[in-house]
Amino acid sequence: MRADAPHQQHVKRDPGALIGDQIAALAGSLGLVTLQRERAWASITFSGTRYSFLIEWSGNCEANAMHNLVQSLPDHEFIVPRYFVADLLVRERSESRMLLDVLAIVDPVEHHKVSQGQR
Repeated sequence: MRADAPHQQHVKRDPGALIGDQIAALAGSLGLVTLQRERAWASITFSGTRYSFLIEWSGNCEANAMHNLVQSLPDHEFIVPRYFVADLLVRERSESRMLLDVLAIVDPVEHHKVSQGQR
């Protein structure tokens, strides 16, 4: 390796950041997406995290564009390694903002592969 080569560090992204980036990509230039809260979640069978996102719309956002985003979110296939999005809820919506709750579950098959050294 050359002495002047830049140091490259592998950065793992957490599920919340990956989901937020994908929501922002769907929203396009419509609004600013921020992670408001994350809470651990578990049932007797699964574990994961519930994320709350805020989308604040720009002043010149068309109502039709917001409606299209709301319609596309439930069917969007989120790509989050070792997790899957199990639930997405539009908790609040107004002309200028929207609150989303997203539940990301640890994928038990992928988790087992990683713990067994198969990946």
